[in-house]
Amino acid sequence: MTKKEKAPIENENVCGVLSYFIVGIIWYFADENMKKSDFARYHTKQSIVLIIASIIYGILLNIFISIFFVPIIMTGIWIGLSAFRVLYYIPLIWAVIGAVNAAKGEKKPLPLIGKFADKFKF
Repeated sequence: MTKKEKAPIENENVCGVLSYFIVGIIWYFADENMKKSDFARYHTKQSIVLIIASIIYGILLNIFISIFFVPIIMTGIWIGLSAFRVLYYIPLIWAVIGAVNAAKGEKKPLPLIGKFADKFKF
């Protein structure tokens, strides 16, 4: 296989990886060749679901911490608060998992949220 024949596949992988960092989403919608690629479409859908889930997750996590831990902080007890700060990194972990899957050329859904990407039609 020559480099010319392999180039579209490499571009699909790069677009798939970059979609988890928003640049690939823009690339997908701007480039007609990427719109024809099932691989780029798959990872673009996954990353859009990740963005939506991250926003919802962040809001819910902040509400949860506000309800349950503000009264604890006010009383001076800091038990377990630092353990809940790790939960803020879950969307980042999902992005890394998606980018690694795209770099490998795999179409694996993101844990817990990936199944919702099938509902997007574009």
